[in-house]
Amino acid sequence: VRLAYEAQPRPKAIASLAGETIVKVACGTNHTVAVDKNGYVYTWGFGGYGRLGHREQKDEWAPRRIDVFQRNNVLPPNAILSAGSANSACTAGGGQLYMWGKIKNNGDDWMYPKPMMDLSGWNLRWMDSGSMHHFVGADSSCISWGHAQYGELGYGPNGQKSSAAPKKVDMLEGMHVMGVACGFCHSMVIVDRTDIADRLEQLEVYDGKGSLEESVEEVKEETLAPKQQAVTKRGASKKRKASKASSDSEQDSDEDNSDK
Repeated sequence: VRLAYEAQPRPKAIASLAGETIVKVACGTNHTVAVDKNGYVYTWGFGGYGRLGHREQKDEWAPRRIDVFQRNNVLPPNAILSAGSANSACTAGGGQLYMWGKIKNNGDDWMYPKPMMDLSGWNLRWMDSGSMHHFVGADSSCISWGHAQYGELGYGPNGQKSSAAPKKVDMLEGMHVMGVACGFCHSMVIVDRTDIADRLEQLEVYDGKGSLEESVEEVKEETLAPKQQAVTKRGASKKRKASKASSDSEQDSDEDNSDK
């Protein structure tokens, strides 16, 4: 599967959507998802892993409607929409969340929109996806799941790094989420600070006083420390082997002289 493209230096209208009123748009790494005022969903771009939801991995050069969200299952005006690195998601009738594409590292890809039953019954208001993790703002909770390595799920330094199933972010429980955003390996959440001043005081605050260079050096030290230890151990091992080899050589030489 190969996607070729030509850079577009200036904004250009999409001809096939000229007669439609687009009300929502979400962009992934190499694909786009859009919803018009009638609740129809369009996708286009790179089709790998089924992220376009058309039951095939074919690339789409122009917006194409997803057949699942037509007729009796169009999106309501308050639907949420998101696009991750290799997946897409939206809420349809009754607020049910649908996802498609590469949802997790292992397992089959979802070639067309399927309901995410773990979140049935929740009032989903916000959602975004990163490389392989997802964040949702629902009711007075914040929910996340997926594969993570750098704490992007928000479970804390002592919590689990990854979660195959949606799980509440305890630190944000009871807060009204007003927006979420997921990057490649990080997440951001906006909450309503009304009536939760005491809760906010319990959270660690980044005051921005530390310089970027200091932060980078700290990350380098944390990253390189295990490697340096491994190199030191390998160096010590090589020295021991060299010392043993030298000792064996001297012993052999002494034995030869003794024989003579």
